[in-house]
Amino acid sequence: MKKEIFGREDFDLGAEDNPSPRTGMASWLDDDGNMYIFGGQGYDQDGRFGLFDDFWKFDTKSGEWSRIGGQPGTQFSKKKSSVYPAPRQNTVAWKDKEGGLWLYGGAGLGGIVFFEDLWRYDVKQNAWEWVSGSEEANKAGKWSKKFDEKKSNPLGSRSGSAAWTDDQGNLFVFGGAGVDIESGKEVYFNDLWQFVPGKRIWIQVSEHIQPNEKVNAAGTKAKNQEKQTREDWPSVRKNALTWTMEKSGKLWMYGGFGSDENGHNKGSLSDMWCYDLRKNQWERVSGDFRFNAESSIEKINLEFKGNYPGFRTKSITWVDEKGYFWLVGGQNVISQKRISINSDTWRFNPETRLWRPVISNIKSNVMLGEGTYNPRENVLWFFGNSEYKVGSRSQLPSNTLWKLSIK
Repeated sequence: MKKEIFGREDFDLGAEDNPSPRTGMASWLDDDGNMYIFGGQGYDQDGRFGLFDDFWKFDTKSGEWSRIGGQPGTQFSKKKSSVYPAPRQNTVAWKDKEGGLWLYGGAGLGGIVFFEDLWRYDVKQNAWEWVSGSEEANKAGKWSKKFDEKKSNPLGSRSGSAAWTDDQGNLFVFGGAGVDIESGKEVYFNDLWQFVPGKRIWIQVSEHIQPNEKVNAAGTKAKNQEKQTREDWPSVRKNALTWTMEKSGKLWMYGGFGSDENGHNKGSLSDMWCYDLRKNQWERVSGDFRFNAESSIEKINLEFKGNYPGFRTKSITWVDEKGYFWLVGGQNVISQKRISINSDTWRFNPETRLWRPVISNIKSNVMLGEGTYNPRENVLWFFGNSEYKVGSRSQLPSNTLWKLSIK
């Protein structure tokens, strides 16, 4: 169905066999290579803007979509259920070693409602299971100053956290956004947590740093963390980009939107970090705390020290079979009157620690889209993104599905 939105008469609003345009949805790839998406925010078939709770499967062999859960259309107010996730956006999504699809947290509309519930979807049974978390929104986390593998402490309601999985199927979550219970304002975090699916417990890996304050101390899991200073620790942020090197036990993070080292101002970041799980220590790889640093391309299609993506938030990322890190799109230019996003593609070599801008045929401006990488076919699938009306700050979601073959 098509309707005029923001002056576009041919705006595709989806159909019974095709998802509506949206951003901020969760996405997964199952063991058979099929893509799944859940929720997000956007426009339904009637042109209404809001949150979704629909759950879709894309069969990559037949090229067909099918809605396998949730309700059609946007859901403005829906009571939480113990058998199905409520509408939301900007969640943490990952797949476990058994092929189960997990969903944690997320946000409602307006940026003042955050969730802490945890869900698992069984692909074979076509059923959701509520695992933990409160039905209430904006719950505070429970932090301690002692690393305890036997005690589970919920990290609280969050959205836009950075996330990784290791070779054992454990999830690691860094930072994100939540709500300060006393003031009701949005705050950011820079603590690190681990979720163990087998035990179904949350473990605090690093000591809690007060939201929007500079780092005065480091974590408590290892003695060498106590030697780290604020220059050795990522500032608070949300919507950062991530890659995992499972064999080496390293978690990589780039950019996002957050605060400077003093915790006072906010902006888009371009610093790159690496957390070594064996050493339990952060390392700043490149960049600084400057906001809105522009990208630099000195040599196309080559690794070069003068190549740099600049600030990014909510780009699409993945690690290929050779261990290279990839990045597609993200925010590039921001001003009081307009936001510009782009479709460029970058590759990072973790061995040389150099970026390579890559020529691709992607023409869509990609931001807030969700991608899933199929290592067996060396193909990236990604759905949805944000487009911005030229000369304005008006966001327009998309329901475009892309297939990117990596050569």
